[in-house]
Amino acid sequence: MQKQATLARFRCVLAPIRRLPPEILATIFYFTRDWAPKSVIEGALDSVRVGPYPGPSPLRITHVCSKWRCIALSVPKLWATITARDKIPTSTIRRTDPAHDEHLRTWLARTGMVHPLDITIHGRPWEAKDRTRLFWIQPYTHRIKELSLTGHFKNSTEHFFPILERLTISDFTISRSWKTGSFPSLRRVGIYGYTDHFPKFVPWRQLTALDLNVDRVDGPDLLRTLSRCSALVKLEIAVGHVGGEAAGVVANGTIRLPRLISLEVVHSDDSRDITSLLLPAFTLPSLVTMTVEYNIWSGDVYRAFQSHSLFPLQSLTLSSLPRMDTSEFISLLRETPSLMEVISFDAVSLVPELVAYLKLTTPDGAPELAPNLEYLAFQHSYGYNLGSVANGETILDMVASRDPSGEPAFLETSIEGLRVFRSHLPMRRCESHVASDRSVGRDVHIYF
Repeated sequence: MQKQATLARFRCVLAPIRRLPPEILATIFYFTRDWAPKSVIEGALDSVRVGPYPGPSPLRITHVCSKWRCIALSVPKLWATITARDKIPTSTIRRTDPAHDEHLRTWLARTGMVHPLDITIHGRPWEAKDRTRLFWIQPYTHRIKELSLTGHFKNSTEHFFPILERLTISDFTISRSWKTGSFPSLRRVGIYGYTDHFPKFVPWRQLTALDLNVDRVDGPDLLRTLSRCSALVKLEIAVGHVGGEAAGVVANGTIRLPRLISLEVVHSDDSRDITSLLLPAFTLPSLVTMTVEYNIWSGDVYRAFQSHSLFPLQSLTLSSLPRMDTSEFISLLRETPSLMEVISFDAVSLVPELVAYLKLTTPDGAPELAPNLEYLAFQHSYGYNLGSVANGETILDMVASRDPSGEPAFLETSIEGLRVFRSHLPMRRCESHVASDRSVGRDVHIYF
């Protein structure tokens, strides 16, 4: 028995894992952490990824053996993603701010002196008497590449963030006069939840991506802020309520965003439609992808927006209840011949009238309506009134008529709630689809 125990110890000493180089072990340690995005709502903002997120048991690898602990603690990337919390003081714990958090200081020490940092700070909630102070981040501002702030913050001395690329603020309040230094590398900003104003310290003119998902916004403040974002490439806006009188704040077409490629606008919950507020003000000559959710579609607003933008729009996603009139949708397709992809969420139904127009061809045999269309989708929520939907044979005939090869089209998939049609040789690869509703034929996907 003693001999077996001795042999077991020798086997442990000679185990192959003990011969792995430290850099290989460090790479293995990365796979013990969480690399998933922080939040699904941060659509326009790609993460900087200075390192993995700690996960539920970040210290587990340091408890295996002294060698593993030594290696793990010497790899700054494992500790570079940091969360700090400032709680409301209690009778037993009077100092709760991050500046007095021993755990936070230990974690920061493990990041070394030069590795970039991703810091998330959860400040005190609005009901708290005092605000969270940020003076403790001063020694680290030159290393912060991604910063997230949530809560109620106090005025701070000016800071210099030379490498900060991504800033997100959620349910954020701070003095309107607060100016927190400079951000020469900041390009991506996300504002979520409640905010009483757009922060003055954000360098709006240099941003390339902006994601606004807020409960309430002042219409004039929004328009004035967007007019300063001349370098934007990607813009996503979702607003719960639009306040203020925006008439006359900016003239139609004067918010010119010459580099904007992707736009997503989600309508407000109240009677004011943010789409009707923004589209007339925009001039977007480079727009390629647009997603619009609206209360009532206005063909006049879209035509005015298109006429002063002259964009090469290729992808359009529409979402609305009630649905758009079929004639309006046909006009939209006719006025935007550059479209390659159109996706409808409850915005329009594939009725026989629409199929007939899609089947029309010019004298030389090219499609008359949406000549560059590669993909067309109609998805519907539960209880949506489809109206008189075109049957499968009519759709197949239309798809085949748009195929220059003259070959017949195919019904690729026909299951409960889903039909997928494709041409003989579709211009793009057919994706796999799942029915959004189990009613027969509700969702239709067409690959031309």
